[in-house]
Amino acid sequence: MLKFKVGDRVKIIPGTRYYYGESDSNNPKDIEGTVTKAEEPTSIDSNYSVMWDNKMHNGYHEKDLMLVNSELFPIY
Repeated sequence: MLKFKVGDRVKIIPGTRYYYGESDSNNPKDIEGTVTKAEEPTSIDSNYSVMWDNKMHNGYHEKDLMLVNSELFPIY
């Protein structure tokens, strides 16, 4: 079962390999984003895509993200 679903609000977990970017980065630290793709993980590909509030987009593994609030954009 996936930890996040499309529409969930997430941030990059401090200390992960992606937590280094500035606010205009594809990997922005301390900026929230919305999950736009959630698929079962493979050994190589990221299983989540996130559209960041700075309008950048990137892919991640579950271990790189933390949930901020899943009620902002409910999916019906």
